[in-house]
Amino acid sequence: MPRVRMRTTNHRSYSVEDLKVVVTATKEGMSIRAASARFNIPRTTLKRFVSKSVDGCEVNFRPSNEHKKVFTPAEELSLCSYLKKVAEDVYNLDETGLTTVQKPGKVVSSCGQKQVGKITSAERGTLVTVCAIIGSTGKAVPPFFVFPYVHFQDHMPHLEVETLRIYDVAGLVGEAYPFAFTPNNIIKGFKSTGIMPFNDETFGEADFLCSSMTDRPLDQVPSPNHCGPRKRDGRGRKKGESLILTSSPIKARLEEEFRVREAKKFKNRKTARLALDSSSDENDDDSYKIEAGDFIIAKVHGVRKESGRNFIAVVKESLRSGVQVTFYKQHLPPTRFSITNESAFVATADVVTKLPRPLKDLRQRYGGMIYFNIDLYEYSLR
Repeated sequence: MPRVRMRTTNHRSYSVEDLKVVVTATKEGMSIRAASARFNIPRTTLKRFVSKSVDGCEVNFRPSNEHKKVFTPAEELSLCSYLKKVAEDVYNLDETGLTTVQKPGKVVSSCGQKQVGKITSAERGTLVTVCAIIGSTGKAVPPFFVFPYVHFQDHMPHLEVETLRIYDVAGLVGEAYPFAFTPNNIIKGFKSTGIMPFNDETFGEADFLCSSMTDRPLDQVPSPNHCGPRKRDGRGRKKGESLILTSSPIKARLEEEFRVREAKKFKNRKTARLALDSSSDENDDDSYKIEAGDFIIAKVHGVRKESGRNFIAVVKESLRSGVQVTFYKQHLPPTRFSITNESAFVATADVVTKLPRPLKDLRQRYGGMIYFNIDLYEYSLR
């Protein structure tokens, strides 16, 4: 049943006739305060209408929003009774899709039989949409179909095996529709859901427990910052300052810090020591002296001098201005190298670094290739 609207305020609870009578009473000597208390009309409202009538102007006692009304009181009562009547017959619409290729169900056969046949079409099939409309009084509107207009042809190819066509969908639905949408089934469907007759106790509190997880006050919802601020580990770029890099102690200190950072990139301590010594001016250490049989990383320049590639090479002869080397070729995985027949002279300035003694891979698949027990990724070898 529709609910009855309960009035929550006393605004405009008096009629137009009551307002006219009170204004006339104040003209005859009754005070505005006494008239307001007796006839239950706000004192400010009564005072406003009394002041208008004293000036001799024509007073409109009708409500200010009366021009917004669409229906008269009689029409509103008639509309209300009509809505109550039609509310007893609620309609529900739903659609479903029917395809011309059905998925076969389970097949029952005798025990021990290995070949059980089931037939279905290998094509995708055509989808036909069916809409059904039912009313709470047990009435059912005849179904209507939505056919694919583009593929709805006048003639279908004839096959040896009879297949289901879209022309057959309407006939099949027409046979099953009256048995499914009986008045008894329709009325029970509306009744079980509490729609008609209306029953607000059809679903209990247990049916809405799933939604209680999100149905919480805002003060109980955890905020994104519930886990606290992010902790900083202190590792970051050291803050510096604007400097003029000239021949000064500051420049020397920056160069020394750069050499230390480069040396930390190497995993092998001996190689790190060699790289650190190669960047410094102290080249009198015997560990960095390049002799015949040492392995180095040599930079080979291209057409432009500023471009070049790094290669693994073995020193054949150490000269005053450079070394005579034989190059190695890189294989997959990129940590394996094999010697080539290519030899060349490499200047001292093009010696990138000295490498430790390599190890030999004795596995058959690598054929005696060499590898180094350090990380060579940063050199971009070829």
